[in-house]
Amino acid sequence: MKKFAFLLDSTLATTKSEVEKKDDFFFLPLYVVIDGVLYKDMEEISLDTFYEKMREGYDVTTSQISSGEFLQKYEKIREQGYTDVFVFTLASKMSGTMQSAIVAGGLVQGIDIHVVETATVSAIGTIAVEQIAKFSQTTQDPAEIRAFADDVFSRVAIYVYVDNLETLKKGGRISAAKAMIGTVLQIKPILIIRDGVIDVIGKERTLKKAIKGVLDAAQKVEIEYAIILHSSQPELVELMRAQCALKYPLMPLEVAGLSPVIGAHIGPNTVAFAVIEKQSS
Repeated sequence: MKKFAFLLDSTLATTKSEVEKKDDFFFLPLYVVIDGVLYKDMEEISLDTFYEKMREGYDVTTSQISSGEFLQKYEKIREQGYTDVFVFTLASKMSGTMQSAIVAGGLVQGIDIHVVETATVSAIGTIAVEQIAKFSQTTQDPAEIRAFADDVFSRVAIYVYVDNLETLKKGGRISAAKAMIGTVLQIKPILIIRDGVIDVIGKERTLKKAIKGVLDAAQKVEIEYAIILHSSQPELVELMRAQCALKYPLMPLEVAGLSPVIGAHIGPNTVAFAVIEKQSS
């Protein structure tokens, strides 16, 4: 009988402890580097400390998980009696982490590795993988689980407010021309992350209008699950909560921080509304 494990990287996690307390779930961190000091993402530095340092202007970079680290993790999971591991990393268009997972999967023996293209990032990934793990209890066929996972992640979108696009520009996540929207013009950009790509979908003159615009964009789809994401900015979270209460009064909402690795690329003044859309009827 097959025994399935689910491995998430830190950019998809709510927190390390929240992931690891779930049955059959495992966690592996990327790294954030602050003024030359290496920290395990979501493990060795708190969100508040990281974002405070970022706002103070510390030099911040990131580092992906190596294939060797994935290999060691696969072997430890195999030792616990698992026959298959489903691996979930941030979008392949954003990082080489997924490729490291694939390379390690070709080296390990005695366990089957299934690396899933999430095409996304953030703690919405934890919610998606919870659905996938629940589905896995209905089948012994890894191909069916993989197909289900592909469907769930195809319905994920993240609607984002950032105060400017300079951090995204520095990391090559967005063009210099688009970055001008939030700097030269001094307006508030609204972004979407879908299929591993970040794009500008709107702009507003004020913070409150921008956060309302984030939810206006999300209202164009039917939502199955949603979560508020933030960069340790309580005032932004409360503004988003207030708008959610108006637009989605009956919807239960989780709140989670954006991991330092995500923050290093998107910036320290961010709030987002991540969703899993309902399946088309």
